[in-house]
Amino acid sequence: MASSELELEKMPYQKFKDSPTIKYYTDWATFDELLGYMPEGTVGWIDIGTLKKSPTILLKPDGFEYSGINDIGVEKFSRNALKLYDLSEGKVYAKHFLRIDKYISLLIKEGEKRNVKLAIIPPKKGSSSHHLSIKLERSASLNLEVIYAPISESSLSSFTLEIDGEGENKIKILNLVKAPNNSPFFYETRILGRGKDDISVRTATSGGIIHNRADIVILGSMSKANIKALSLVTNNNRADFTTNILNDSSQGIAEILVRGINAGGEIVHRGTLKAETNSIESENKLRSYLIKTSKNSINHSVPILEITTNLIKTAEHSTDISDIPEDILFYLSSRGLKREEAVFLLTQSMLIDMVEDLFENSNEAIEWSNNFLKNIRL
Repeated sequence: MASSELELEKMPYQKFKDSPTIKYYTDWATFDELLGYMPEGTVGWIDIGTLKKSPTILLKPDGFEYSGINDIGVEKFSRNALKLYDLSEGKVYAKHFLRIDKYISLLIKEGEKRNVKLAIIPPKKGSSSHHLSIKLERSASLNLEVIYAPISESSLSSFTLEIDGEGENKIKILNLVKAPNNSPFFYETRILGRGKDDISVRTATSGGIIHNRADIVILGSMSKANIKALSLVTNNNRADFTTNILNDSSQGIAEILVRGINAGGEIVHRGTLKAETNSIESENKLRSYLIKTSKNSINHSVPILEITTNLIKTAEHSTDISDIPEDILFYLSSRGLKREEAVFLLTQSMLIDMVEDLFENSNEAIEWSNNFLKNIRL
């Protein structure tokens, strides 16, 4: 470890993959400060209410606890086992992976369906790092809900999720992040599908300094990859989203949709959708809509569409950065709603659109959205 730490100190700050825009928009100084301190001991359980019938995993500063899953094994972390990143990709990335000393491995067997709930508990001060690796055999299904709700501004959790499917898999991920001001969270997701897969990643965040990256690769034929995200920021909070899909699936469908409601903070979205050589007759769509509700809000969008074949069915990309639409405000005000109520309804409709297919009926989606929006002032 000592030699690795020495090499880390010699690295230029955010060397390769983190461009100057990423360095600027993400408050890396806050991450660096908290990554330098690893506390001892644990903190208490988080209230995860509805998880009684589902397997649960609790990630804590010194390890993890779980219930209801027999296939989880803990091994000493080998830095050659995951091969997610080269340490030279960036100082914060390197610190994250150097600090992981254990990881969780979950196998979902052929034809099996799993509903998993995961709660990430940050330390009272400083940082903790965790990695979850999930392998799906053919025709297996996964519904994963990740919850991160720190109560302190002086704590950081960095988390990486790696999912590898053998084909014909159904994968649904719902990420929920509610953080106080200046509370940072570093979250990386990588998913590989090998044909006839249906992959959905949904992320809702509010508050904090959020750095979230999702990468999906779909191969084979007739695969679907869908990323939807909604970020709510206020009071100088920052949300930094990087969403990438590589579509190399014939007749595959790839879609990225990122929305943001900004009331005095900063949102940046960098989205890349690549249609590779084998993505014949594929459909590809990349969109972002960032709305500001106050004058001191800052929004940035960088959509990138790369096509390497002439045989795709569709390829679209668009971005919209604007104030809250006046026609919506006028319509809702004509129904007797105040501006605050109009913003709430607009935000709620975006949340419901993002998660509605995860619930059995619309009433459940509405109840979920109301719970998420509690105590958030936009």
